[in-house]
Amino acid sequence: MTSYGARTKADLACLSRVRAAGPVHVSTDDGSEGFHGFVSDLAAKLLHEERFDMVLTCGPEVMMKKVVDAANARRVPVQASLERYMKCGIGICDACAFDDKLVCYDGPVFGGEELAKSQDFGRWRRDISGRRVKA
Repeated sequence: MTSYGARTKADLACLSRVRAAGPVHVSTDDGSEGFHGFVSDLAAKLLHEERFDMVLTCGPEVMMKKVVDAANARRVPVQASLERYMKCGIGICDACAFDDKLVCYDGPVFGGEELAKSQDFGRWRRDISGRRVKA
């Protein structure tokens, strides 16, 4: 099962292709398509109502933080694909630092247990210069 969300119905890129791949729960912030609210709220609702073997999430880090927290609260294994600025892509420049790891070298996919312990995930990000800034 897939959850897919955007700000508006017009922002739901390739929705027909997503639907062709199988069942999908759609969410829009403005309620113009599917669930009215954030996709992270939809994920939390589905985690409460249904049983899942695993949750995979990608997208904005603040949204993923909410999904990871909801899955961890339900003790459902979860993995998140982090996106950080990567300058070198081989672990030399430190631009994609994430706690004591590098997204380009140690990731980009991290498990929910590791993310729950993170001081960076959902709280801090790196700007284009590699400087740590509030998320």
